[in-house]
Amino acid sequence: MMKRFLIVITISFIGFALFLSPQMLYAKSSKNPGTVNINAGGVKALSTLPGIGKSTAEKIIQYRTEHGKFKKKEEITNVKGIGTNKYEKIKNLIVVSDEENTQTRKE
Repeated sequence: MMKRFLIVITISFIGFALFLSPQMLYAKSSKNPGTVNINAGGVKALSTLPGIGKSTAEKIIQYRTEHGKFKKKEEITNVKGIGTNKYEKIKNLIVVSDEENTQTRKE
């Protein structure tokens, strides 16, 4: 009976920890753990962001190509389909960098 109780508590604790920290499910980079560089991210990396599917990822890349690299991450709201609400969901998961190898977020 005690063994069953400990198993249930352990599973509950792990589930709760994962619920509170979804970034634990993503790969970490040494510089910006669990983030996507919106200046370098491809469709696959950008699509890992909440609310960003293939179509929106392609719009981000198109915007970046036409207007140059993002200077501030807030500029992503200039991309059609990314409003204030969507930005609030992803702002802690994106970075703006000139480095090419910072698209580290994986599913």
